Amino acid sequence: MSPAAYLKWMSDSNNGMVKQKEINGLIYEVKYLTPESMALNELRTTDPGKENFEKVEKRYKGMDYFIIRLFDKSGSHIHNYLQKEGRDPDAVEAYLNYSAEKDWQMLSGNDTTKCALFTFSKTYGVSNEFACEMAYAADSARRGNDITVEWNDRALDNGTLKFLFSAKDLDRIPQIRL
Repeated sequence: MSPAAYLKWMSDSNNGMVKQKEINGLIYEVKYLTPESMALNELRTTDPGKENFEKVEKRYKGMDYFIIRLFDKSGSHIHNYLQKEGRDPDAVEAYLNYSAEKDWQMLSGNDTTKCALFTFSKTYGVSNEFACEMAYAADSARRGNDITVEWNDRALDNGTLKFLFSAKDLDRIPQIRL
């Protein structure tokens, strides 16, 4: 599959790599990213050349990556949503920026893995959503099992949210042809 088709496939919710939950009009979205998609996103081209691609992809090997987005179903700015719900947007941003990492974990088979990398994308109100990126150390023994990404949502007190990525869907991720 070409790099452009690969990125499109990874973003298509029908392929199982994007999971969403809605609670009180707030959408929680978690998207699974492979090392290959991370490399293509960094290179910002759909024709990176094999040598260049492999050099960048090598840096991403050994991790499972996820992008988390929180946004208002109505399309309103996330700050407006939080204020309407009686929440302080600055406090939620501070939690996501400094404390949320410890409230995420990944479960697969009999293993529970804590988040290894976590970053909150602060946009100073420019974006109408909150976004975080995170990664977990990949374990080859985990392959063939479902992956569940779990968040104890202390920002909005919505309890433990679980996002299941089935082994069947993960095993169907296509290969890139350069």
